[in-house]
Amino acid sequence: QLQVGSSGKTPILIVEDDADAALLLRKMLEDAGYSSDIAGNGAAALKACGQQRYAAVVLDLMLPDMNGVDIIRQLRAQPSTRELPIVVASAQTENGKLTINGDVPGIVWLSKPVDQRIFLKELGELVTKANTEAFEVLTKRFTESFEELKDVGAKAA
Repeated sequence: QLQVGSSGKTPILIVEDDADAALLLRKMLEDAGYSSDIAGNGAAALKACGQQRYAAVVLDLMLPDMNGVDIIRQLRAQPSTRELPIVVASAQTENGKLTINGDVPGIVWLSKPVDQRIFLKELGELVTKANTEAFEVLTKRFTESFEELKDVGAKAA
């Protein structure tokens, strides 16, 4: 589904246990026109994703309660978050990629410290691609429903 928060800004979930790093990411996102929430651990991240629809998640792999790779697996296992774009921003990106078995669609891997320009470019491309795909699915469903209604109307006439 297309994601725009109540503020009219695209909502992003930051999953980061380092408060300074989380606030820096929030500043980057808000300066670029996004809104953001911060989850300081994996349990809070999974709960937040269950309560709100985010356009993307920015994820650190090293969290106090669970590994970020486990969060990715849990998000990919749920229908509502299966296609959720994820930007992994971590000092452990190579280990994470190996653990998850290489490249996974909808995930960008960035090593910390992240370059703001590259981070925002990659995030923007992921969100745009996800929104475009969601729009195409909605358009197809609408067209199919319209055609079905036309057929029902033609048969009734």
